[in-house]
Amino acid sequence: MKIKLLSLILLASVSNFSCIQKNGSNDVMFSHLLSDSGKGEVIEKSYSMDFDELQISTSLNAEVYKSSEEKIVVYAPSDLMQYVVVKQDGRKVQVKIQSEGKLNISTDRIKIKVYAKDFDGLVANSSGSIVLKDDFKFSDLDVKVSSSGNIKGNINGDNVNIQASSSGDFYGDIVAKNLNLQSSSSGGINIKGKADSVSAQASSSGDIKAENLTADSAVLTTSSSADITIGVRNSLTASASSSGDINVLKRGDLNKVTKNESSSGSVNIR
Repeated sequence: MKIKLLSLILLASVSNFSCIQKNGSNDVMFSHLLSDSGKGEVIEKSYSMDFDELQISTSLNAEVYKSSEEKIVVYAPSDLMQYVVVKQDGRKVQVKIQSEGKLNISTDRIKIKVYAKDFDGLVANSSGSIVLKDDFKFSDLDVKVSSSGNIKGNINGDNVNIQASSSGDFYGDIVAKNLNLQSSSSGGINIKGKADSVSAQASSSGDIKAENLTADSAVLTTSSSADITIGVRNSLTASASSSGDINVLKRGDLNKVTKNESSSGSVNIR
């Protein structure tokens, strides 16, 4: 009897849902559950502009190429192109999806190609992705990833700053004079290469994996269950607190070491 009653309730629920779907006035109620990948042919639209900072967001994927002519090329289905916004504000340019809540747009068929002489800022957030397809040489570069955004690429620069937060991730091969790393709120930095000087801070479950990077000198700080792993050659200053962990791979004499451990934080040198 209970089984029959449950079956009747389930059948009534399904019928009610079907009726709502058939009611044209209520279609909007469920439109946000459906993902629109576009029905038109893929077309391209080019934007010529000079910029110093590139920001990619809303699940878009961008490839960056070195070029003497700076431009951004969008490839998208013809019926979705209007929702891909390329917005310039001074020397900053942002590429994002802007559908004003009317559509849940899938970005599977949308691609962004960026051609740049150089730049000094990269930002990926809201599941946006940036891949550097060519090698660039920088004087100063700021990289920021957050809200599940990610950036991948090889970086050669004098002063390089990489920040990862809120599950944002950076992956790359680094050659730098001065390298500053900051990871927080489950942000991840995974790098290899070399640097003259490294300053790294990790907190709130942030993770800096740099076991395949060698720094001549390093100043490292972890807290709140964050982790740092890095290779150091000459000089180390390390502070770990609140279950933060620092693991240092000794790559040279490492003849100058200052370390501080508190509140279950640990500094290990091997």
